[in-house]
Amino acid sequence: MFDFLGKDSIRYINEVTVEPKVFKNLKLFKAPPKTEKDLLFDRLNTASLNKHLNQIMDGLTAKVFRTYNASYTFQEELKKTPTDGTVAEKILAYNRANREVAVLCNHQRTVSKAHEGQMGRINDRILEIKYKRSLVKKQLKEIDPDYVKKHPKYGKKEEGLTSKWIKQYLAEQFIKEKEKLKKRFELDNEKRKQAGEPLIDEYELTEQLDAVAEKEKQLAKGEYEPDPPLKTNVTTERLAAKVDKLSEQLMNAETLA
Repeated sequence: MFDFLGKDSIRYINEVTVEPKVFKNLKLFKAPPKTEKDLLFDRLNTASLNKHLNQIMDGLTAKVFRTYNASYTFQEELKKTPTDGTVAEKILAYNRANREVAVLCNHQRTVSKAHEGQMGRINDRILEIKYKRSLVKKQLKEIDPDYVKKHPKYGKKEEGLTSKWIKQYLAEQFIKEKEKLKKRFELDNEKRKQAGEPLIDEYELTEQLDAVAEKEKQLAKGEYEPDPPLKTNVTTERLAAKVDKLSEQLMNAETLA
């Protein structure tokens, strides 16, 4: 188990399997009179290491070796980029390759609270798209199960969605819906007032709010069923196209994650 401060005092933690001789030597390097504060490799420094590496290959240093490892890893990961993919798919492959290099080189950085919040919003956006896509897939399966059997991608289960997240998401949507109803009511009455027209009775707003409140009660009981994504002109082609559009949106969102 390696646990030490590496380049730029970044902590490195890793557990690896080594040959018995290496393990035995490491035990010897730690033996008394050494303490935990002493250097493990006290007879080795950067200059002596680079001198040894240069004897193996002209110009080879620890830094060059590290850069080679990173470059090779990046190159191999980029080979996984789909040649006929969209721009979003290629960006996603590029970002994944970068992340693999970051893991290899133990690259870490201090993340600001603003960045954490932004990444949280992006993650919620990804889950929101997956949830909406799951509803379209469900409707597609209901009207044309044979089509879904022939095209499995339209029936594939969405990963990462949990009932807890869906319930929280819907609860937030209901709150937003009520706020929109109130603002629309106030705006419409303001326009009517300026035009000298009769104002909308508050009873109409109350009815709309009560309808949302009923949905909230159903959600709390686990009985809420969302409306189907398409209510008119429902066809297999339209639903499949909607799934494809949401898949494209998901790909764009994932490039930012």
